[in-house]
Amino acid sequence: MKPEDQKAADASAQIIEEAIERMRAENIPAHIIVDRLATYSAFVAVSAFGKAHTAEQFRRTADAIEGGLFDGVGGQQAGRG
Repeated sequence: MKPEDQKAADASAQIIEEAIERMRAENIPAHIIVDRLATYSAFVAVSAFGKAHTAEQFRRTADAIEGGLFDGVGGQQAGRG
């Protein structure tokens, strides 16, 4: 990744983390946080890249998750993983 892209990625990650912390402080349930982030992400991606590309990227992400991308991360109990 180019240095300027890395800087933008890092800044974006920080902003998102801060927003999530604010939502947690407001006691917003995790499933609502995830729904809002996923929905907004899909909207931005469709607006920028079109629905076919966005759907394919979401499928690839789902495949990576099922393939173990986040194995070892919490939240896999109670039939959630």
